[in-house]
Amino acid sequence: MPGLAPVYLNQTPNETINWQSEAIAEMNYSPADIQVNLAKQTLTIIWGDNHVSRYPLFALRQQCPCVECRGGHQNMGGGINPADLLVPPIGTIGVTNLDMVGNYAVKISWDDGHDMGIYTWKMLRQACPCEVCYKR
Repeated sequence: MPGLAPVYLNQTPNETINWQSEAIAEMNYSPADIQVNLAKQTLTIIWGDNHVSRYPLFALRQQCPCVECRGGHQNMGGGINPADLLVPPIGTIGVTNLDMVGNYAVKISWDDGHDMGIYTWKMLRQACPCEVCYKR
């Protein structure tokens, strides 16, 4: 599918990285645009329905959905609690790469060397910490 090449990030603090795909934008609750802003420490997704979700990078790293971070296979399958994304960060974290995983997820490579978490679009959309979604 066109537009799904990996995005390699430069760790310049003021850089904003964009990823866009018209094919993905046509799908319901799939991203039309993904931006990583290292200076603001956010991952922003503009969804196919034009909803905007901003996720704190530190919180996304803390909520990594991989088996290692979840503490074993028995703890897999849970989502991300939006309230956990609202906790003030206690540090900063960088993103070195975003890899699209099929049509359903993104794998984030963090500057601490961890890159096993696959964040599904469904998981991210359900965890949207914006005021409108959080009150649902």
